[in-house]
Amino acid sequence: MRMRIRIVFGAAATAALVACSSGRPRGPLSDGERVYLARCTACHAAYEPEERSPAEWTAAVAKMERWKKVTLTPGDRSLILGYLTGSAPSAPPAAAPAPRG
Repeated sequence: MRMRIRIVFGAAATAALVACSSGRPRGPLSDGERVYLARCTACHAAYEPEERSPAEWTAAVAKMERWKKVTLTPGDRSLILGYLTGSAPSAPPAAAPAPRG
């Protein structure tokens, strides 16, 4: 009887894991995806980048900042938008070089 219970629970757990997976193989997370998951999914589910256009993602991130739902550093914003829009993140503005002489 105990073995049957273990088999049933094992099968149920496997079925639950399969149902929860997206079905696509996952590689290592990019920096942008890692920051997106850490900063954006505290309040809502993760969205796939293909669900919106780059302009819609840019507007959505701006809205979250404007409504004070999240405060992002320029670097985090760049990484998140780079991940969501499929573009390489732009580097934050570099400090002006010190005058010589």
